[in-house]
Amino acid sequence: MGTGTIDAWTEAVSVGATRPGDLMLMYGTTMFLVATVTGQSRVPELWSTVGAFPGTRSLAGGMATSGAVTEWLRGLFGSPDHAVLLAEAAESGVGVRGLTMLPYFAGERTPIADPEARGVIAGLTAEHTRGDLYRAAQEARRTAYGTTER
Repeated sequence: MGTGTIDAWTEAVSVGATRPGDLMLMYGTTMFLVATVTGQSRVPELWSTVGAFPGTRSLAGGMATSGAVTEWLRGLFGSPDHAVLLAEAAESGVGVRGLTMLPYFAGERTPIADPEARGVIAGLTAEHTRGDLYRAAQEARRTAYGTTER
């Protein structure tokens, strides 16, 4: 008898995120997370499925754009090195002087499950810098799941 699974669950197993309480974050053009739990866990913003091993369940979520947004910005800025943009973003500070980005530039999987969702850059002024925009993109990934730590 054989079994199968999807790439994100296989990735979680490959990095050892197999025990309840383990979390795996797969980050690239898109972003995906898999948390291993026990029992039925219902979190409306995430998907709940059977786990990769007996007695486990998986809570999962993903963003349709993640690294794609920072790469898009990098291209708009003339393709500077990511390290330069990260340094400029660090100078911007938490909250990016009132700039907010919703990262739904290609619809969204979780937490809103809406393929028609669109990205927003709110609060933009002529005073904002490319570092501010890059920082807003970084903060958008964190706030999409309701976390605020920076």
